Amino acid sequence: MPVEHTFKWRNGTRTERLTVARAIRIKCYECMNWEPGVERLIRDCPIQDCALWPFRLGNPEKRSLPTERVERLRERMRSINKSRFWRQTHDNLS
Repeated sequence: MPVEHTFKWRNGTRTERLTVARAIRIKCYECMNWEPGVERLIRDCPIQDCALWPFRLGNPEKRSLPTERVERLRERMRSINKSRFWRQTHDNLS
């Protein structure tokens, strides 16, 4: 759910609707003072006690769903798609 926020931007301020991921990214940019090559600085960020550190850009420990949950979601989507196909085909025949 995007929230409107005013933040420091390169040469001044900017107001924008930010998602959580975008807000974290902007905070990391601000923390690194918009230095050239900021993506690399964020990826190699040494401030591991920062609350946003696990969610910064380039983090190799990205959260992912457990394999069994992914399989359950895939199976659910297959069944939903099959029922939609069935309804569309049978609605067109009537």
